[in-house]
Amino acid sequence: NSLSVTKNDVTMTLLHTAQTEGSTMVQPSISLKHENETLTQYGWVTVKASDGRQYALRRDYPYGFNLTDDILFSTGNAYTFAPVTTESPLTISLDYIYVQRSIPENTITLDIQTKKSFTPIKLPLDDFSAVITGAAEYSETVEKEEIPVLRLFIDTDPEISAINFYEEMDSDSGVIQAECGIITDTDDFACDIQLQSDQQEKATLKYKSFDYRIDGPWEINWTPVPIDAGE
Repeated sequence: NSLSVTKNDVTMTLLHTAQTEGSTMVQPSISLKHENETLTQYGWVTVKASDGRQYALRRDYPYGFNLTDDILFSTGNAYTFAPVTTESPLTISLDYIYVQRSIPENTITLDIQTKKSFTPIKLPLDDFSAVITGAAEYSETVEKEEIPVLRLFIDTDPEISAINFYEEMDSDSGVIQAECGIITDTDDFACDIQLQSDQQEKATLKYKSFDYRIDGPWEINWTPVPIDAGE
């Protein structure tokens, strides 16, 4: 059986395995195809026996190093579980990953004072769709100080998890980064960015990357050597 599988331009490889009388270890790795993408998050890794029984996994540190400094390759975490005492194959599965894609820099300018008559803004995101449909201003307390925040409501493809907006600060060379996510009360996707002042009339936001989810599953069948727990 192949210890590597490719789906949606993502390759999962069973990089390392180890067996002792006390435990079993597997370590899947991920390789991406597109040079403008980097892995940002693994999804759930599962190990199942041939009868469908799922092993309880303990996540451990990665073994080995990426000596080639290949940004498209990630060694991934190791996972340990109970010793295997049969010759039946195991199915090692990963359900999804998140990656960040770099794109040419884009700039948008928002008139903060005209939120009620907001004109939708289409955002270039390669082959994905995203439109800013509205905006709202609120304040949050940070270290007993009220900070004005601009919230952008965005109609986007469900795979998108973040659009990495930032604004260059007027006072120095720093930048303010946006935070994106799902609003739990409404299930709307939105991005929040702190304003430099509650009197700010316009916000010039830039972005040159976004994060999105790639669904698998990626599955590899591996037949371990049975370990006699009684020895």
